[in-house]
Order: sequence, then C-alpha cells, then structure tokens
Amino acid sequence: MAAWLGWFMDGTNLGSLVAAASAAGALWQYRRNSLRHKDDLAQRQAVTAVQETLALLNDPEAQRALSALDYSEPTTMRALRLHAATYETDPASAFSEDEKKARDNMDQLLTRLEMIDFLIERNVIAKADFRKQFAYWLELLGEIPDRHDTLVHFSDTNRRTLWAYIRTYRFLGVISLFARYDRASKASGTTEALFVAR
Repeated sequence: MAAWLGWFMDGTNLGSLVAAASAAGALWQYRRNSLRHKDDLAQRQAVTAVQETLALLNDPEAQRALSALDYSEPTTMRALRLHAATYETDPASAFSEDEKKARDNMDQLLTRLEMIDFLIERNVIAKADFRKQFAYWLELLGEIPDRHDTLVHFSDTNRRTLWAYIRTYRFLGVISLFARYDRASKASGTTEALFVAR
C-alpha cells in the first residue's frame, strides 16, 4: 500500500493520472453526446417520415391516384396503358379528359414518391420508418413481389401497366424507392424483362 501511495504522490505520476482521467471523461462525454445525437436524429427522421407520408396521403391528386390503383379503376389503367404505349411516338394521341386527369393524378403521386426517395437518400427519413408507414402500398404496387405477399387484388396485368408507365416516363426516384425495399429491379431494361408476376 505504501508503494502505491508513493507512486500516486509522485508529481509525474499524478500528472499522468490526471491526464488519463481527463481523457476518459472526454471519451465518456463524446459517447454520451453521440448517443444523444443519434437518438435526436432517429426521432427527427421518424417525425419527418410520418409528416411526409401524411402529406402524400392527404394530397388530393395523389390520394385519387392511390385509390384508383387500389380499386383498379379502369379509366386510370387505360390512361396508363395508352400513355406508356404512345410515349414520344404519337403526341397527337387523343386522350379523354378523364384519362388526362387520371394521368395528372398519377404523375403527382409518382413525383411525391420521388421526393420521399430523395429524403431517404439524404438521410432525412430513415428507410425503416417509411416502410412502416407505406408497407401496404409497397406490397400492393411493387414490381417484384415477395413470397409472403397477401395483397393480390391489384392484378399482374395492372402492376405491369403501372411499371411500364413508371419506366417509360423515367420516374427513376420511384424505381429507386421501391428497389430500396426489394420491390423493383435496379437493373435497366424493358418492363417485360424486369417485371415479376405473383
């Protein structure tokens, strides 16, 4: 005990001990601040995910588009099929006013989904938080089904039509968003080559 007390009382050893204690305190404070920052970031991401999902679902045009897809509304599906088929080949194609409105609604939905993908890419929204808020739609509309899917009322024909439209009009953020959840192919190619039937 006396040897230890002598070592402790030696001025050079005391300085080393104080330096070591200071370093340990700084590391502990750094760790504490890092954990607090991580918790704050996770909370902000979760709140932003909820806000963006609610904004998407409360957007009247996006809501009409989601409803039309959920119920496989014929005018919307016809509009998507016609617009994808005549892209840049027949600008004079005669689309009905209802088909134009359906396409405008769909474009609004897809644009909002692209914005959400951008927010996930920038780490403003956590990928897992958005999945929790949008799981129904990821499963229903995905280009690539999961073997555990139970939502099958949106037919393969309609999913293929939707994804032909998405890929034809280059909604790359939508492709990226669904690919984050293994619900779309990251590869380039035709819809027929990339689409996976249920």
